[in-house]
Amino acid sequence: MILNDRTVNHIESDDRKPRTIWARDLVPWIGAILLGALVPALIVAGQSGQIAVLPIAFAVTLGHSVVLGLPIALVYRAKLWIRPSAAIAGGFLIGMIPGAWIAWPMSLSLHTRGSVDGIPTIIDGVPTWAGWGQYVEFLGMLGSFGAIGGLVFWVVLKWCGTLEIATPRPVGAESIRKRSGSWLAGGAVLAAFAVALVPSLTKDRTCHNMFRDGRSSVSPKLDIDLDVAINDWPVLARLLEEFANSRGMSFRNTSHGEALAVSACTDAGPVITVYELRWASHEQGIPITVYDLSDGISWQLAARDLVAALASRWPGKVRFRDGGGRLVSEPAFLVPSE
Repeated sequence: MILNDRTVNHIESDDRKPRTIWARDLVPWIGAILLGALVPALIVAGQSGQIAVLPIAFAVTLGHSVVLGLPIALVYRAKLWIRPSAAIAGGFLIGMIPGAWIAWPMSLSLHTRGSVDGIPTIIDGVPTWAGWGQYVEFLGMLGSFGAIGGLVFWVVLKWCGTLEIATPRPVGAESIRKRSGSWLAGGAVLAAFAVALVPSLTKDRTCHNMFRDGRSSVSPKLDIDLDVAINDWPVLARLLEEFANSRGMSFRNTSHGEALAVSACTDAGPVITVYELRWASHEQGIPITVYDLSDGISWQLAARDLVAALASRWPGKVRFRDGGGRLVSEPAFLVPSE
C-alpha cells in the first residue's frame, strides 16, 4: 500500500495541522482499502466459479489490508514512496507472507507423505523438489493477488490526487478531487455491503446444506477413511454418483483441480460428504463422512451399502476412525448378522 507523500512542510499555511491532511485524505483511503481488498476477492471467486466464495475471500483480503497493509502504508508515507512499483511490491509481500507460514510444507511427523498426480511431494515429513516447487507456486499465486490489491490501492489514491505533492491548485480542481474520492469511497462501501449480503442471497437450501434448518452443529454417524491415492479421486467421484443415483439421492460434485468435494443426500435421509485437499496431510486417507439429520437409524442401511461398494472397489482399503481421528475397528452395525 502507498500513502500520501505530503508532509507538514508542504502545507500552504502554518495554521493548518497534519490532521487536516489526514481528514482530507480519509475518504479516498477508505475507498482505496476496500477496493484494494475487493478486486482480488472477486478474482478468487471468479476462479472458483462460486459466488458464495466471495464473502470469505473478501474477509481474508480485507484482513490482510488492515492488519498488514496499514503498517506498511505508514512506512511508505514516512519514506515518501509513492511509485506504483512500490505498491505492487508491498502488496505482493502482504499477500504472500501469511500463506508462507500457514502452508509451510515441513512436517513434524516423520510419517507424513504426500503426492500430486503420482509425483511425491512429501516423503517422511520432508518436502521433495516437487513439493518445494508446489509451495513456491502457491506463494506466487497468493502474492499476485496481493500485488493486484496493492496496484488498485495505488490507482485509487492517484485518481483522487492523494499521492500528489501539495501545490496550490484551483478551488474547482480540489472540489473535483474531493468528489472523486467521495464517490469511490461510497461505491466501495456499498460494494462491501453487497458482498456481506451474498451468503443470505445465495444460501444453499438443498439437502446438501446440513445447516439449512438453522442448526449450528451436526455430528457424524460414521467416519470412513479410504486409503487410496489422489489418482483415485475421479474413480471415487463416479462410484459415489452411481451409488447416489441407485438410491434416489441428490448428487453434487464441486471438485476442482486442488480439491475433491462430493456429496450425496436426501431431504429426509442420510448425507454423505467427501472433502479432501491435494496438499492435506496424507497420514490419513480420503475422509468419507455419513451424517443423519433425522436422528433415526435409517442411515445405517445406506452406510452399510456404501461401505460394501467401497470395499468391492478397493479391497482392504476401507478403514474407520473415531471422533478423535484414531483408527478403530469396523462398527458393529456393519458386520452382517448370522
